[in-house]
Amino acid sequence: MPTLVERALAGLRGDDPSAFAEALALASSFFEADRGWTDGLVAPEVADERASPGDLLALRGELVRIVRDDPRGPRAAEAVYALGRRDDPTLRGVLVGFLREHRRGGDAGGTYQALIALENLGEAIPWESDLHGFDSEAENRRVAERYLDRADRAGAARGEDRPPVTPKGQRDLGDARLTRHALGRFVERFGVEPGEAEPALRAALGRTRRLGRNPTNGAVAVLAVFRGRPLVAVLRGDSCLTVLTWPQFEPRLAEFGRAHVPRKWGRFLRRLSDPP
Repeated sequence: MPTLVERALAGLRGDDPSAFAEALALASSFFEADRGWTDGLVAPEVADERASPGDLLALRGELVRIVRDDPRGPRAAEAVYALGRRDDPTLRGVLVGFLREHRRGGDAGGTYQALIALENLGEAIPWESDLHGFDSEAENRRVAERYLDRADRAGAARGEDRPPVTPKGQRDLGDARLTRHALGRFVERFGVEPGEAEPALRAALGRTRRLGRNPTNGAVAVLAVFRGRPLVAVLRGDSCLTVLTWPQFEPRLAEFGRAHVPRKWGRFLRRLSDPP
């Protein structure tokens, strides 16, 4: 019989709506129990089956994947709600990225959940009143706009560039966790010096197109371009597991749900390397 963590991970990776709803409740409750919040858990059964640090990271990774893979999709806002129960300051970039995706006419409910999650992480949110809520759509959009404007000004004062706008259909995965294996394969397969590997791979992953998902293990393949060459990264959750050249990946297309090379291949690649 699967454990509660295994059920949660399966629900987050699968397509069944009821299993996904249960997975969200379990993940949220595991995160809250880890913080010592055991009263009023949505899934009180987690109190008898605590998650290990590795389990918590796995749940976090799957939720981050959902947000990054389709930030405007219906599941992303629900994943943000669950992430808001996790005490993890490194989630700030994911949450701010979600807000930026919804900056112009996006999901107002998801915007509110992201603001609450950021507030739970200690961010100062410029609420207009103490009576803010999920249903105050116009107010929540204004608050998000003010928060992002302030974040942009603070970044400019520190000499940081404003985060670039990722072209439609592409995803910025530059802050993924890079495994030692992925960096080693990048050095080996793309001729990069070891000392340059991490920043070079992060830069390449700053603009990616999704190729597909392996239904067996939940891994996602994305395409990037490095020095004019196609680069395929395989990720699970928020971790980059390995890096392949296109000839190495092409025979595995079917594993990731693709029968053929993407249509208009040349244009597909150019859009990843042309200026945004």
